[in-house]
Amino acid sequence: MAADIASDYKALREDVGAVPGERDVLKASGPDAQSYLDGQLSQDIAALDVGKSAWSFILQPTGKVDAYCRVFRASEEEFYLEVPAGYGEDTLTRLQRFKLRVDCELELLRWQFCAIRGPKSAEAAEIVLSETSHRALIARTEWSGAAGFDLLSPELSLSGIRECSPAALEALRIESGTLLMGKDIAEGSIPAEVGNRILNEAVSFTKGCYAGQELVARVESRGGNVPRRLLGVIFEGYADTADDSFVGSPLPEAGDQLHEAADSARQIGTLTSVACSPRLGSIGLALVHRSVDPSAKVIYGDVRAQVVDLPFDTST
Repeated sequence: MAADIASDYKALREDVGAVPGERDVLKASGPDAQSYLDGQLSQDIAALDVGKSAWSFILQPTGKVDAYCRVFRASEEEFYLEVPAGYGEDTLTRLQRFKLRVDCELELLRWQFCAIRGPKSAEAAEIVLSETSHRALIARTEWSGAAGFDLLSPELSLSGIRECSPAALEALRIESGTLLMGKDIAEGSIPAEVGNRILNEAVSFTKGCYAGQELVARVESRGGNVPRRLLGVIFEGYADTADDSFVGSPLPEAGDQLHEAADSARQIGTLTSVACSPRLGSIGLALVHRSVDPSAKVIYGDVRAQVVDLPFDTST
């Protein structure tokens, strides 16, 4: 593993580091913004305090996923929805499709993003915020082993803060079991596949009706028993080499299939995200068949792997 990734990973866990990027942001504003979004998102928007944020699904009427987003409440009548870069247009189209006779304006913005992690992340976030003259949004992130803040603004400066590699942040994201739209959550998937931890963060089971609620409620009433569920994978035989490869085998990629160790012909899961962790070696997230228990042995090609619950245990 490249030394700079290992040192970036250490900074993000033990000191402070920042990883810049971009996000698509949807601004929803107007007297009807709250009531409209409450009817379209799985999160309880009415209960979201000004200055706070929460995760939510935007669902099809059938209950399948259109988007997984983070919602910020800026004021009583102004909200911002964050999605990965490239998903803004589709999300905007989806929201506009059901916006009938409501006083709510929707606008697509492309903002800069910054993930700050580490024990000193609060001080670093204050520095970044103090150096922008634009509106900025901030969200606390409770990643296991790497808590911090996510910042969004039309313009952000990281002057004086260590800039770390996206690969190091990706390893931490996977370790913490944090999901990403377009990777671990696909359009057309079922919310219950992500597991109760994420589902309880993004879905309100007590608020009024919203698009797609029927399927979510029906699956919940049946104990969340879905064909697949998202779990972690730790690959054995990882070699700490210059090109981050296994001995004799290439690293897996998102979309690769996992098979049952006892029966290599039986496909039991699909990888959604993969990273090289300086602490755990090669790890990933995968949608696996509900018959597969955590701690089960699986194989990817000639490489053995173990399925684990999320988040990964990084205490050792």
